[in-house]
Amino acid sequence: TPGHKDLSSERDRSLKILDAAIVIISAIDHNIADNRSLFETVCQRDIPVFIFVNKMDIAYRSEDEILDDLKRNISPECIRAEQIKELIDTGLVDDIQGSLRHKEIIPVVFGSALKDGNIETLLDTLDAYLEPKEYNDRPEAYIYRVSNTAKDRYHYLKIMSGTFQNKTSFDDEHKINEMYSVNGNCYTLLQTAFQNDIVAVKGLKDLKTGTYLPSLVSEAEEDLSYTNILLFEGNRFTVFNRIKALNDEMPELNIRLYDDDIYVNVDSELKKEIFLKLIKERYSLDAELGIKEYIEEEIIEEEIPEEEEEHYSYSRMNVSDEEVKRIFENTFNPKERKLPSKQKKKEEEKEKSYLPPKELLYLIDGYNLMHYSRSLDEMADTDFFNAREKVINMVCDFAGYVNAECILVFDAYKNEDKVSRVSKYDNITLVYTRTKQTADEYIEIKSRELSKDYKVIVVTSDALEQLRVFASGASRMSSREFYERYERFRKDNRKTAYKPLRPFAELKSLLTDEEE
Repeated sequence: TPGHKDLSSERDRSLKILDAAIVIISAIDHNIADNRSLFETVCQRDIPVFIFVNKMDIAYRSEDEILDDLKRNISPECIRAEQIKELIDTGLVDDIQGSLRHKEIIPVVFGSALKDGNIETLLDTLDAYLEPKEYNDRPEAYIYRVSNTAKDRYHYLKIMSGTFQNKTSFDDEHKINEMYSVNGNCYTLLQTAFQNDIVAVKGLKDLKTGTYLPSLVSEAEEDLSYTNILLFEGNRFTVFNRIKALNDEMPELNIRLYDDDIYVNVDSELKKEIFLKLIKERYSLDAELGIKEYIEEEIIEEEIPEEEEEHYSYSRMNVSDEEVKRIFENTFNPKERKLPSKQKKKEEEKEKSYLPPKELLYLIDGYNLMHYSRSLDEMADTDFFNAREKVINMVCDFAGYVNAECILVFDAYKNEDKVSRVSKYDNITLVYTRTKQTADEYIEIKSRELSKDYKVIVVTSDALEQLRVFASGASRMSSREFYERYERFRKDNRKTAYKPLRPFAELKSLLTDEEE
């Protein structure tokens, strides 16, 4: 439904877990074009969209007039739901699922929610033309909501694919201690959650809204400006430590402590009312929101007296040809400098102690890079090997742009080898880890070893892995930064021929990891 524009951030988070969307439009609205922004927001998701025109029992226009208005102001692909069967029977539509996802067909149902008019028609339309997604055994979930109560902290997940078991551990700090199916205020304990289920879990501690499981990768936070300062009586640090948990529930608030003041991003009267009521009920905090005032220092320009005119005298000097020749020889054919024996010995020792700059090496987590890209992640659901091939080709291009050694690491897949497999592919090195060894473990070990001979940059968006490689002396680059740099290089299109300082055989010996 159109809802309230000030709550659009919660609406956008909900859109990420939908299988389909029903856009509600009022038949008595004078301007249907006002609904276009909502419709365009929904269409950004790769999901089928249906339109239900409500309040037809009191409409002053006919269905045909409203449908023409929808085609002009919403989309020319709007058709009556009952016409879809005719399109399929006549062969004009082969793939109804693809046509719905790509918005080539937007079914419209006219009815009245109050009078229960055509509600069954809407449900029958959804039942006839929506098919469940194919099962994918790769577990992945999305945290779309966080709820803090006096006793518990719940993370609400949509299981996007695979299954999740109770007591599943993602790392040392985050583990599913309890898992529930939710129906209103009724919570039922679960042991297993399946694809498309929506569940509430305990034990994920400080994970925020917008985090993916099991990778623990969070969506990039928006650079929000601070619009208000929290005014209250009491200790700033104590209050901030109490209310900062609201950032996990509503990231758009962006509560921050800066210069002993608490800033909150609240840009409307409705959000202001909700926020102040929330901290009053939950934390017993009476506060107001004000605007931070800045006092600009007045800059006084000092008057500089005009300088008195100075008088210069000029003279001309002639240089002989012999002098010019001597200067030329000393400049372009300098004589070898003779140093005393002690000084010469120091210079030789200094030259021996000089170490050449380390060669640059990128150590890239392949599957993390794949799953960061939405298009590649969706392709992996249906064509895993093609998606992996696209990642490999992209890293090959990147290696040509940056003129550095690139090592692309993948987890072992149907690999029973007890050692990691290392091979040369075009201008990069491919590594498949040994059986039961994750890419994270391999990269953590090798980044520590390779840092002795290379300047290592690890490419991953896994926060825990970034901390580990940083401790080992390597630099870090997120998957987002990798894609941004790749796109920038691709526009410039300036590739170079990379010439490694070390032979591949030597690098392969460093990368091969035998099982103890």
